[in-house]
Amino acid sequence: MRQLRDLFETAIELDPLARDAWLAQWMERDEAVGAALRRLIDQDVRLAGARTRRPFGAMLVDDERLCAGMTVGAYTLEEEIGRGGMGQVFRATRRDASSQPPVAIKLMRRDRVNPALLRRFSTERHILGALDHPGIARLIDAGTTDDGTPFVVMELVRGSAILDWCDRRGLGLWRRLELFRKVLAAVAHAHANLVVHRDIKSGNVLVTDGGEPRLLDFGIAKPLGRIDGADRTATADQFVSLFTAAPEQLEGGPVTVGCDVYALGMLLYQLLCGRPPFEFGTMTPGEIDRAIRQMPPPSMASRIGEVDATIVRSRGLARARDLRAGLRGDIEHIVQRCLRKSPDERYATVEQLDHDIDHAMLGLPIRERQSDGWYRWRRFVARHRVSAALFAAVIVAVVAAAGLGVRAHARLVAERDRAEHTANLFTQAFAATNPLELTEPGVSAREVLDAAREPLEAMYRTHPDTYANIAGRLAQAELAAGSYARASELAQRAVSAASQARLGAGDVAPLLTLDARARIALGDYAAADVLLDWAERQGGAQAPGWKLAKGRLLFRRERCDEAIATLRGALDDNAADGETTLALRRELADVLRAAQRPGEAVVLLDQLVASLEAQLGPGHPQLVLSRLQRFEALRDAAAPPPAVLTQARDVAGESGRGLGAAGATAIKARLALADGPPTPMPRCRDDAGGP
Repeated sequence: MRQLRDLFETAIELDPLARDAWLAQWMERDEAVGAALRRLIDQDVRLAGARTRRPFGAMLVDDERLCAGMTVGAYTLEEEIGRGGMGQVFRATRRDASSQPPVAIKLMRRDRVNPALLRRFSTERHILGALDHPGIARLIDAGTTDDGTPFVVMELVRGSAILDWCDRRGLGLWRRLELFRKVLAAVAHAHANLVVHRDIKSGNVLVTDGGEPRLLDFGIAKPLGRIDGADRTATADQFVSLFTAAPEQLEGGPVTVGCDVYALGMLLYQLLCGRPPFEFGTMTPGEIDRAIRQMPPPSMASRIGEVDATIVRSRGLARARDLRAGLRGDIEHIVQRCLRKSPDERYATVEQLDHDIDHAMLGLPIRERQSDGWYRWRRFVARHRVSAALFAAVIVAVVAAAGLGVRAHARLVAERDRAEHTANLFTQAFAATNPLELTEPGVSAREVLDAAREPLEAMYRTHPDTYANIAGRLAQAELAAGSYARASELAQRAVSAASQARLGAGDVAPLLTLDARARIALGDYAAADVLLDWAERQGGAQAPGWKLAKGRLLFRRERCDEAIATLRGALDDNAADGETTLALRRELADVLRAAQRPGEAVVLLDQLVASLEAQLGPGHPQLVLSRLQRFEALRDAAAPPPAVLTQARDVAGESGRGLGAAGATAIKARLALADGPPTPMPRCRDDAGGP
């Protein structure tokens, strides 16, 4: 009998659609209990109009006595602003302090007084008292009226439901995501205080006129653990809202943060595409139950049709296909992960959800879509067992050194130094194989780099700081080899590992700059711009490498004057290492040629060639390329004299001997000697911005 009473009190708090689905579930589980519950509910509905007692003797007091002008404690009720299953909410003012702003008072409905609701109301008071966050409506006071009715006094939030607020202002998808992340911060605070909200929906997230969201109504929230010594069963405590309930809530499963992650996914789904995943209003109770527990939600893009002009315009767009395009990709993966049926397959924390949204907005990889290519590694080992074993030994030594470093700070510093030295040696070994054009038989640079991936990825979670260091070095090697997509991928992984290891801005900024250089080479200038801005916010704008990337991006966008100023500034700082200085000089020479200033380019390249001849051997690739670049600048300036032509032929011969006669550099040298116009360069814009 006690179980039936608890189930009845749970059922009457549900809205009719949710109640029917819940009863249908109980009929399948225990037909006798389900039938008894249905009889009690039908009787309660019939007797409600007669104003008599419901089954189990719940107390009945006329709610009409609560109206504007009445006093509750130290407050005067002004207007009813809400009503729900637990009680009524009034706007009120404090009688003895008229200058104070109005408040919201929530009073328990006397016709719903029962032990279960009293426990819930008391729980809500304790929860609100423990939460202190700008995104959560704060508790001001609590007490009971003269007749024993409990009430809580809360901050009065003047605003609109988040869905309505965004639609009225025509917010685009990105601005909606930024607002949603503020809601995530409030929910994360509740979770940090071991509170699960359990009813996150648009009506419980109000947005003020200033654009700040407030999370309301912790009426069915649940502290994670026992409440006042009461160890109630999950079934007896199954207070849910149909449109936000996770599958495990309908099944009577344990309440975890996964319930809120599911509700947040439902809210984000509607916030972005303007519709819920399922139209419950047209479904039978059995269909609703199956949809929540078994059916995967359709993609957001599939819910947008050509006739949905209002939804499209409310998101600041003109065409439905533009909205569908914006809803695909990483954002779709994030929402679908939130809405998975098993809580173990959703995001484990709200912070993880926020992390992926942040990365999606920045164009960085998200956790949901990470994968590794193990097959290529196994095939490489089968072909080159000795080489793989030697390289694996180096990586194992680095991992072992990093693992030992955890025991003491001094040893940690020493082992990190060893890891950096190992990474430097590997980069130097790669450079010695001539990353420009390796044509000799045997183990190629590409195979060595591919071999590095599996042992490196094994360090991602265990030693993210070491991973970030070595991945950055490998990304540099890939960039030097012309594998720009691979370099970008490694740099992104290195940034993610650095974030996981909580490395400082000084470690993150160079990795962002490295990714930007790869994106520039790939022609993805918009992404490169975002990455350079991010690196600048991390304090990386003073680094020579950042200035090199910025100058290169300006050059590719045909803004030569700005590019020249940026590159000269980097050279004047005298802070760059030898490799970066070489790249700065060569890049500046190309920009000067494009700016129709070949004479200055020739002077700069004369200095560069003289410096490289003193440092490197006559056939070194960098010297060959610099001499070839000087010859092209001379062709821009005027017809080169016979002596220069002889030197150019020597360059072609050196490139053929040192880099392979069929290599791209040797071919480029021979083409430069041929009759015809010099190598075309990008055109520059004038001061007015025109070409």
